[in-house]
Amino acid sequence: LLHELNEERAATVVAQKIAAGQETAPNVFRTYLLLLTKMPRPEAAETALHLLDNPQFCGEAADLLASAAEKQMLEVPQVNAALKKVRALITGDRLPEPQFVTLLGVIGSDAEWKRIEGWLDNPDTRIREAAAEAWARSDRLLEPLAVRAGDSIIQPIVIEAAIRRGNQRQTLMALIDHKPRQQQPAKAWQEALIQMVRRIAVHSPHSAVDAQTKLVELNESLTIQDMLLTAAIGVIATRNDLPQLAAHRSILVELLLRRATIRSGKTDPQAAIEDYKHIAMLTPLDDEHQHRYIRGLMAARLDSNYIEGAIELAEQILKADQPLPTSASIGRVGSMFLDAAEKALDAGQTDQTDQILRSLAPLLGDKIPANLIKRYNDLEARRKLIELSTQDNDKTGKSSNTVLSTHNLAHREQLDPIQLAQKSSSDFLTSLVYTLFAN
Repeated sequence: LLHELNEERAATVVAQKIAAGQETAPNVFRTYLLLLTKMPRPEAAETALHLLDNPQFCGEAADLLASAAEKQMLEVPQVNAALKKVRALITGDRLPEPQFVTLLGVIGSDAEWKRIEGWLDNPDTRIREAAAEAWARSDRLLEPLAVRAGDSIIQPIVIEAAIRRGNQRQTLMALIDHKPRQQQPAKAWQEALIQMVRRIAVHSPHSAVDAQTKLVELNESLTIQDMLLTAAIGVIATRNDLPQLAAHRSILVELLLRRATIRSGKTDPQAAIEDYKHIAMLTPLDDEHQHRYIRGLMAARLDSNYIEGAIELAEQILKADQPLPTSASIGRVGSMFLDAAEKALDAGQTDQTDQILRSLAPLLGDKIPANLIKRYNDLEARRKLIELSTQDNDKTGKSSNTVLSTHNLAHREQLDPIQLAQKSSSDFLTSLVYTLFAN
């Protein structure tokens, strides 16, 4: 009860009683040691030292000494005496009590930390857990824990420590490899990644790029990728005292480009366009970033049904090739427009699909690559089919007349598919017959 009440005055009285040897009942004595672990007192230190080699109370005594050492209540001779006793008790292959591991994590030297790192792989789960907790409570790098995060004992310990103090790229990259399977621990893992990125981006901005690349390789969700990039962007964009400003500006552009791509992929083109607006304020861009910026903004404008703006950027891409647009540029632009048309069609937006497809004619003319012609025709045929399926019953007569009007299509001069799409009188069956004829 006193332990739960955190009764400081009682702890002092208890420490004096055990120091004077006034308590002999084992259960009561153990309770006193537990109380003094929470509220250590210097008076109890000598008694705890004598109990380290007592099998009945050694664990509680070690915990008490560790707590006292953390609060700077042990004298140097007492620290040395505790080290000497514990070392003697775990010589050779003798395994330590888990509480001894905790104590060594507080008062041990580098030699003890080498042993603690070895205990991270001990088959005894109690020792492994004690070693991991000692490591997490220290100020040592978390990477040895992170690389073992696949261990169900170590995983929650390193995730909590990473949230609290993780600040090294190696730890971040290692922890990404070990996402927990259960939902609640996975949320903590996600929070650990975000908190680490915020700290690491201050001194190593490019680590955020590496981390997001790894998340892509592991097929992690766009949501966690967006959150990670946002954490890094927030740190870098709000600092004005970073050295090598040009280099950090380039990293910021890279992060914004990646986030804009993700937001387009999450069907949030308006948020992507906002990112592109921020990128435009960070000019001049290098050639690679400039190309990605124009292509990405064009895709976002297409997705947001700002077709005129997308055409404007497409023209910039095509005019950049001199003296004439290259087949690669034409193919890239055509593919992006068809990608947007397909996305709109999949969403049931036939009007937007039609607008995008019609815009290709004046943009590319007769230069559309052969591999895109079939795709164009397929999309136009799908669009017509969707339109026909939604027509009212009173338009069925028009469809019958259309069947008759296609009789002589095979005997006409072959039309360019773009021109065919522009004919307002064309319907699904006309496109379908043409496609079969062309193929």
